Amino acid sequence: MIYEYKCIKCNHIQEEEHTMLSSPKVLCDSCGGSCMKIISGGTGFILSGAGWGKDGYDKNAVQKKGKTNE
Repeated sequence: MIYEYKCIKCNHIQEEEHTMLSSPKVLCDSCGGSCMKIISGGTGFILSGAGWGKDGYDKNAVQKKGKTNE
């Protein structure tokens, strides 16, 4: 995964790639100071709104499939 880090000294932001379970000590590429992990924009994968339910994942769609028109 790619994570963003911000330098405590100079506020430089950089990206580092590592596994989710590791917590590496990241040093700033610009000044060599310590960096802390920041929360960034996210993955872009959001299941909100009515549109994603058209794939059959919402409970109303499942109930409708079980009914028949007589």
